[in-house]
Amino acid sequence: MKKAVVCLLFIAMSVSLVFGAGTKEQAGSTGDGTTTIRWAYWGSGERVTISQQAIELYQSRHPNVKINPEVSGGAGDHFVKVD
Repeated sequence: MKKAVVCLLFIAMSVSLVFGAGTKEQAGSTGDGTTTIRWAYWGSGERVTISQQAIELYQSRHPNVKINPEVSGGAGDHFVKVD
């Protein structure tokens, strides 16, 4: 009985992996050939400046990619928001 249950669970998981992985539309595509990426990171001051420069450099080399940065402050800000 245990073997039958394990076998059925294995088959159900395999089927869900096969059919759940496929998709017909591209993720992140806006339809006009532009891909938008949402990039969330923490940091402040110099890190934000360097990250913005990196984003601008990447976008200049890849004109079909738009990066939307979301900065959530420095490491110390986490404890202020939690308390």
